[in-house]
Amino acid sequence: MPQKELSVATINEMEDGRIAAEFNRELSALAKDCYSRPGDKRPRQVTLKVTIKPIMDRDGRCDSVKLTADVSSKMPDLRSPEYVGMLKPSGVIQIQTTKGLHAEPNQLSLEDEAARRKGDPPNSGPAR
Repeated sequence: MPQKELSVATINEMEDGRIAAEFNRELSALAKDCYSRPGDKRPRQVTLKVTIKPIMDRDGRCDSVKLTADVSSKMPDLRSPEYVGMLKPSGVIQIQTTKGLHAEPNQLSLEDEAARRKGDPPNSGPAR
């Protein structure tokens, strides 16, 4: 195969197209993340980094280089709302996982309140 001038077009041909395919996969993942988390305004990015290192000959001249192409992406971390947990002397932390009550650890869910009124321990369901 003849040598070609390094360019964006020839990067598409490197590694039988795997570099470009990986870039496209990462780009698609970023788009899907924007779609699934539209309220998260933090940026997403995909990067194609080409690194070139000179190869010196015995006379100190550079007439060739080594190069690599790396594809990477960065998405915002998935961040939960802040929870308040009740610390027990045994070392257990209890949290309220009912949507909207994550900051109110003493607030019972409807199921736990119904169980409390029946005299059942929370989260245990009816006595059997």
